[in-house]
Amino acid sequence: MNVYGIWSYDMVWAVATAAERVMTRHPHILHQETRLNMNFTTIRSSESGLVFMDEILQSRFKGISGGFQLTNGRLIPKEIEIVNVFKGDRIIGYWNPENGIASIMKEENHTETNSTSSSKLEGVIWPGGTMNIPKGWSLRGKRLRIGVPVTNQFRELISVVHDPQTNDIIVTGFCVDVFKEAVQSLDYEVHYDFIPFEDANGRMAGSYDDLILQVYHKNYDAVVGDITIISRRFAYVDFTLPFTDLDIGVVVPKINNDIWVFLKPLCGDLWITVAAFFIFTGVVIWFIERPINEEFQGSPSEQIGMIFWYSFSTLVFSHSKYSMFNLNNLSVSFIQNHILN
Repeated sequence: MNVYGIWSYDMVWAVATAAERVMTRHPHILHQETRLNMNFTTIRSSESGLVFMDEILQSRFKGISGGFQLTNGRLIPKEIEIVNVFKGDRIIGYWNPENGIASIMKEENHTETNSTSSSKLEGVIWPGGTMNIPKGWSLRGKRLRIGVPVTNQFRELISVVHDPQTNDIIVTGFCVDVFKEAVQSLDYEVHYDFIPFEDANGRMAGSYDDLILQVYHKNYDAVVGDITIISRRFAYVDFTLPFTDLDIGVVVPKINNDIWVFLKPLCGDLWITVAAFFIFTGVVIWFIERPINEEFQGSPSEQIGMIFWYSFSTLVFSHSKYSMFNLNNLSVSFIQNHILN
């Protein structure tokens, strides 16, 4: 029953109590035959109607909706208590037509505007003693039949093993772990059994498409396993979102953030090889340029210094002004590109 039904009940109670008061306080205005026979069809118009109305308007009592009182012929709406019944009852809020749902009762001198949002209510204790809002009903008395494929291809994803001693079926794998975590996250209990899709010889009793059809024919309630989501299977079952990614990946150790991290792949042998090639480049250019280029002439120490200077300075700028032959510039670029790449 809603709140309007509750008010109607209190109104009927007010009419009944007003009628009793008229009969006890004003017996002279009632017809004798009506009072004795209680036949409402014999009631005639009299001054009892005004007295009866006055008694109704003066009704004051505590009904199931709270305090009952009429002002100018209209019911004064009172706050309705919202009660949480769990091992007793506790008030979690109030409701009235003007303010809607509020966490506190609106008093006559209370000027604060109460929010109609149910978030202002006190916490509700739901069946089971939890404060979390239930997401569904407990599947009591029913155990879900969860079909699993029997395959040895990807045992990390799904694996079915029969224990010969206890004759129990042990189902493990990543897909099973995801399914169990999803069930644990629910706010209600779900009982289930893993049913292997196998024949009398312990082998898989068909293809993956046949396993999907078992759900369609309601032999299984669901299927857990390494089942590929393809278009032709959508006509028979609904799939969860993919939670596996079988692309090629690389597993690397976690390292600290360092600005010199790009130097990690460069080992000592590689540094020595790069330095040797730069020196070799300088020697080749010196051998070609020395007969005609004064920059590569002088004392032995100056020539050796020029070889090292030319080799390592090629990292930052071009040496076209030092070289007399374009072939040398092409050779330097070719050697550097192959060394650095």
